[in-house]
Amino acid sequence: MQLIQQPLASCDSPLKSTVYLISSRSQLQKRIWRGVAEDGKVFGFDLEEPLRHNQTFYQSKESTYIIQQEAEAVYRVDLKTPKQAAETAWMIGNLHFSASFSEKSLIVPIDPALQNLFTEHSIAYCRETTVFLPPKGRIAHQH
Repeated sequence: MQLIQQPLASCDSPLKSTVYLISSRSQLQKRIWRGVAEDGKVFGFDLEEPLRHNQTFYQSKESTYIIQQEAEAVYRVDLKTPKQAAETAWMIGNLHFSASFSEKSLIVPIDPALQNLFTEHSIAYCRETTVFLPPKGRIAHQH
């Protein structure tokens, strides 16, 4: 097992292969954990800061190892007006949920409380599977 205490600041010259270690969002939020890369290499993590999606954490003579966050089921709300965007984001934040935003939509985790909110306020939403990357440093509690 290879122990990782910090991600790589930079990579050496181009290598023969890239190997991914795929993990859940909840696992990546931890500082101490263990994971297995696609090639079977086992890594132990004892980190000061959690790793992020697409971050390089190890390099051998043959390969560069990159962490990947697995896709998960989420709700997507398409935003049509600035007023709707502000009201929807406020309601989601008021329930203490994380969200990620783009110009035209917001993404939130699957949760019955959010489904009820959307139904009660006639907010159109759809379920999709994607990598959910809320802004770092935002604290949200889990229901």
